[in-house]
Amino acid sequence: MTTIRFDKMQVTGAFDVIMRRKFVELYDWEIPDLVQTVGPYEPDLFSEYAAKIDQLLDVAFQVLTDATDVELDAIIADDRNEQTGARKQWRELFAREISLLRKHRPFWAEGGFGHPDYVADFEYWGRMPSLLLDEAVCLTLGVEPKHFKNLLNEDDETLLYLGKPMIFAKRRAEQFSRQFHVSRHNQKIPADDLLKWIRTVDLEVHAQALNVLERFHGCEGVPTRKTQREDPRAVRAVARILTAIAIEEYGYDPKSPRSPIPNEILGIMDRLGLQGSAETVLKYLRIGSADLPPD
Repeated sequence: MTTIRFDKMQVTGAFDVIMRRKFVELYDWEIPDLVQTVGPYEPDLFSEYAAKIDQLLDVAFQVLTDATDVELDAIIADDRNEQTGARKQWRELFAREISLLRKHRPFWAEGGFGHPDYVADFEYWGRMPSLLLDEAVCLTLGVEPKHFKNLLNEDDETLLYLGKPMIFAKRRAEQFSRQFHVSRHNQKIPADDLLKWIRTVDLEVHAQALNVLERFHGCEGVPTRKTQREDPRAVRAVARILTAIAIEEYGYDPKSPRSPIPNEILGIMDRLGLQGSAETVLKYLRIGSADLPPD
């Protein structure tokens, strides 16, 4: 018997419907394109989870491939009252394993804070004259505060379940709380004081967070210099150039939600001694891609 590896891009029709119905959201789960930023970085946690899903997908797809037309018809019918035969066997196949995987999906920050879907709005938060405790912590980690909610108030045992990065975040919150005397009556941390302390203790912070804090709060006692407004036309022109090179020379696919190309471009910048981030590269690639003609 020939073993067939599951390839979602090649699966269509009834097989696609059946597999999606069985694996639910696991069917489309993908490893996030993590960027190493601040704190613990363990991207392999996501790879291990993906490997478990892939193993089940391979076997389940093999079962479908080996099924007879009669068995497939029974499986497609999805008759929950059917207690025997192919439908019952298919329903029971990996039921427990899938349930456990769905229940124990990795928390978004478990592998590190550089998740592309949770990046902070640095320009917005960096302009704030003062920040609440969770806002200050999130800015220095490069994460949008709304994604933390009340997590920093949880106990260590709960946070450790969510991954080492969350313990790191809570300890940073404790540092900030003591340094800036945060209490119920004093909840805000002045942004210029935060920057001063970051410099004093050489605190590890997200590069873009440090950049915006220095731009807007770096001159003590002197009004912050107004930055020159970017020309939208120039930005779009540069984005088009970058996108064209990325597509032609590096195989960038604008339709791919998890392209490795932004990180490859960032690696080239690092080797040349140029500062930047994968988020910025991706931002300009998206701007340039918006001007591509439709297929």
